[in-house]
Amino acid sequence: MGQFLSYLLIIMVLVAFAQISMKYAKSYHFYIKKFLHISAILMCAHATIYLPTLPLFFIVIVAFIALIIAIFFGFLADPITLEKEWGVVYFAGVYVLMLCCVLYRNQQEFQVAAAYALTILAISDGFAGIIGRALSNRKQQKISIQGLDNNATKRVVKEKSMYGFTAFVVSSFLIVAYFLYEFTGYSNTEVWVAAMVVSMLLAVTEYLSVRGTDNLTVTIFAFLLIHWLRSNSFSGAFLFTDREFFLLILLSILLLFIVIKLRFLTFSGSLLAWLLAFAVLILSKQSLLPLLFFLVVGSLLGKLPVREIVSDDRFHKPRNAFQVFANGGVVLILGLCQWGLGLLDSLILTAMEMEKLMLVSVAICMADTASSELGSRFGGRPRDILTWQPLHPGVSGGVSWLGTIVGFFGSLLLISIGAYQISMSIYEIISFVLLGFTGMLLDSYLGSKFQYKVAIHGQWVDANSDDLGREYKGLKLITNNSVNFTSNALIIFLLFLFFLCF
Repeated sequence: MGQFLSYLLIIMVLVAFAQISMKYAKSYHFYIKKFLHISAILMCAHATIYLPTLPLFFIVIVAFIALIIAIFFGFLADPITLEKEWGVVYFAGVYVLMLCCVLYRNQQEFQVAAAYALTILAISDGFAGIIGRALSNRKQQKISIQGLDNNATKRVVKEKSMYGFTAFVVSSFLIVAYFLYEFTGYSNTEVWVAAMVVSMLLAVTEYLSVRGTDNLTVTIFAFLLIHWLRSNSFSGAFLFTDREFFLLILLSILLLFIVIKLRFLTFSGSLLAWLLAFAVLILSKQSLLPLLFFLVVGSLLGKLPVREIVSDDRFHKPRNAFQVFANGGVVLILGLCQWGLGLLDSLILTAMEMEKLMLVSVAICMADTASSELGSRFGGRPRDILTWQPLHPGVSGGVSWLGTIVGFFGSLLLISIGAYQISMSIYEIISFVLLGFTGMLLDSYLGSKFQYKVAIHGQWVDANSDDLGREYKGLKLITNNSVNFTSNALIIFLLFLFFLCF
């Protein structure tokens, strides 16, 4: 009991110090919170190893509930914007999950994996924020006013910089390398290659996480990766030699710079694309050809000459992380699930079935992209898929004869590419083509029915393309990106159920 009280007392002192410091030194509140982040989470990492797990588990559950209540009532809120910061709640929640794994498996390696995952979250995430804020020439925090329904709402936009990204890569690289030297029999070369890959994966995950969710995503990913590294040969698991793997990573980084230079993707979009490619090719051992084909063809279609198209403010611009996830998020989730379930020896579908799910997901994206890009430019005046009223080209929910035909052939082309790599019957090929086409139509249906739109001069347009309208319809949280992801996920979920049952 004395040990628990000692840890609890230290954490309470740290929290009290942070609260008092932020009250009297508001201009340094960011650095004070990062100091609390680093010190408190390191204490948790230490406690995970040296305290009995079961009592610690119940204490963390109580702390988790208390934090939810405290944050709800404004405790530890940003002193300038008064924004409630839920990141600490995400951390407590994932800490509970990791302790559940330790209790369920009753194995010391899970304790070690949890402790090192928390150490990476504490040090790498903490110092990434501190160094990024201190060295970046850009403002890392901007306050803007966003008008919604004539009510001005203050919000904070927190930008992440390359300085912080680099700090995360370097610090997590050192932590992972130390872990590998201590707990595995890896050769020196394998340690350096594995540490480089893992640090890049975690840094990309942290960079793409928003509103404190990095406390959740980074910790879970680090926990799984560290546990996997201890139990497996890094190079042997991927059928690459250390040198081949190193060259593959360098080539992928070079390709990232190329797609950014060609304005196919933004920096955030390229990082998510890198993570997506790694999950598909390395973690789930599937083919990248359909995804690469979609990236190149979809990006080239977006470069076609622009006519009068009413669309969101991302039209004719490089795809950012949100757009990449809207199109490739289902494939990313499938790849990570296949890998994660494989770690637990709990695979639900075969590798072949998983590859077919990924192929159909990309076929839906190809059909939708080809339909919207070519249909909006050359398909004439589209009509709403539900009301059949004329729409401006580019407005979500609109369909045209050309776009519909092109969408079908886009799905057919993608499935045909997959048929050269996957053994499929003619029945499966026809079914998958129709599923890709159906996903495109479902996207239009959801865009018409639920996407947020505003009336301009009697015509419905996507709400973020113009803020002068007074009449709205749809749900405010539903954007084109969420419609793309949802339509894709629904079709893939139905196909997943089919594979599961038959």
